[in-house]
Amino acid sequence: MIKIDPANSAYATGYTVAYSTDMANARVYGVGGVGVVLLVSGIWQGFMPAILGGLGLMLFAAHFLPMAETDTPRIGASQYGAFIEGLGLIAWRDIEDIKHVTIAVRTMTTHELQLKLSQPIPDVLLADWRQLPWYRLFMHLPWRMSDGNVVRIPLDTLSRPPDEIERAFRRMRDFHRSSGGGVRGRAVKPGHVPEVGKPMAPNSGDDGTAAS
Repeated sequence: MIKIDPANSAYATGYTVAYSTDMANARVYGVGGVGVVLLVSGIWQGFMPAILGGLGLMLFAAHFLPMAETDTPRIGASQYGAFIEGLGLIAWRDIEDIKHVTIAVRTMTTHELQLKLSQPIPDVLLADWRQLPWYRLFMHLPWRMSDGNVVRIPLDTLSRPPDEIERAFRRMRDFHRSSGGGVRGRAVKPGHVPEVGKPMAPNSGDDGTAAS
């Protein structure tokens, strides 16, 4: 069994993506601010609908509070595999397919990254980060599961373009598979994800490796 220390500098290299600042401004600060105004005015005037509305908006903002931390990586790709906040680190060899899916609902279009796994989640995690503080269970996480062992990652809340994220994940997987990189095993304890990656130099690939 291989133990991976997420704080190790070798692990911290790669491609990382944080939440978008625009999403934080809209869902946390914008909605939360309106909620505070409604709550205070409702209490001042003794108007119960305004109080309930304010509380509802504040709870909505609290659900998306993690988005306010725009300098914290939420998903990424390293030599070991793909990491996802609140889920863990998945070995490249256990990711059968990576695809960017566009979903159109009436006038709204959303994007998500889908990772098709070869086995159920407990069998593919090198590091299991699903044990979260109780209060964090009520907050937004950047992933959800669907049938067929597919991890679905909404991309519209993230700071990088959907096509770039898909391309970077594919290049990292293909590079480390072809070079014999990656490991199998499971870490025994969760840890912190690496720092947010900065835009790559013009002569670098999306995964941080030099372009050939």
